[in-house]
Amino acid sequence: MNPNTTSSSTSGMKNVPLSLPASNTAILLGWKLGVLVGFLDILKGVIPVLLAGILLPEYTYLPFVVATAAVLGH
Repeated sequence: MNPNTTSSSTSGMKNVPLSLPASNTAILLGWKLGVLVGFLDILKGVIPVLLAGILLPEYTYLPFVVATAAVLGH
């Protein structure tokens, strides 16, 4: 069995990939909490990009570097 999948009979879904925190939350706790987790996950990347642009505006390339780091680090 693939460790990245579940076949829980309680959710009624078989072989659902468990890779994204929002999808895991939606499957286990409902779509409302899944949306909240997805939104917070997006903010985790957006906030550093915005802060880089606001705190160090003289480095115009820095938000792009921070955004790239957020994507690669995810």
